[in-house]
Formats: sequence, structure tokens, C-alpha cells
Amino acid sequence: MYRAAIIGCGMIGGIYEEVASSVTYSHGKAYSNQVQISELAFVDRDPERAKKLAVKYKGSVYLSIQELLVEYCPDCISVCTTDDQHFPVLKEIMTNPGNVKVILVEKPVCSSPQELDELQVLA
Repeated sequence: MYRAAIIGCGMIGGIYEEVASSVTYSHGKAYSNQVQISELAFVDRDPERAKKLAVKYKGSVYLSIQELLVEYCPDCISVCTTDDQHFPVLKEIMTNPGNVKVILVEKPVCSSPQELDELQVLA
């Protein structure tokens, strides 16, 4: 069993998706449909959005990425933030000790070759 987390609780995170729909386009619904995922956690700069997804997908809310990494210790994380936040979020995940085995992020991962170089050093 695995613990999953979603950072960024907007459209791709699952805020607008209907749970009962036969179509899956969000990370929240995709994780909630997997029997291998035992727990799901959410972080968003707007805690109310994170709470809505936590209720919707029976998960928990963390107020910061740091809190998520230290207290929840996810195995996999989906970075569902806006493009300009991908790099700082990835950097925070990758510079903190933890159990994260898989990081999923939409493209673009970075906005410059320098950011990519920095992430490659951390990997």
C-alpha cells in the first residue's frame, strides 16, 4: 500500500471533477480509484480548496509542503500547481528528506535550462 499526495488542488488536482463520472482526468480521482493507495493528502495555497478535495476523496489536509513531507511522508506526489510553481515545489520536495519514491509533474517541469540543471544536481 502507498501514501499519495497532491500539491495544488485546482482542476488537474480534482476540484471540479465529478466522483461518479465514468471519465477520469484528475490526479485526485485517479489516486482514489487505485486500491494500492491507502491514504491521500492535499496541500494548496488556499487551504479551503485542499479541504474540499480532502472531503471529496476522503483524504487529509496539510498546510505546507514541509508539513506534508515531515508528518505524512508520502510515497508519491503529484505536483498539480501552476507552471510557474513547478520548479520551487520540486526543489522543496527534492531538498527535504523523506520517503517520496515517485514525483509526477505536468510539463513544463522548469522554465529555464538553469532550473533543470539545478534539479538534476538534486536528483
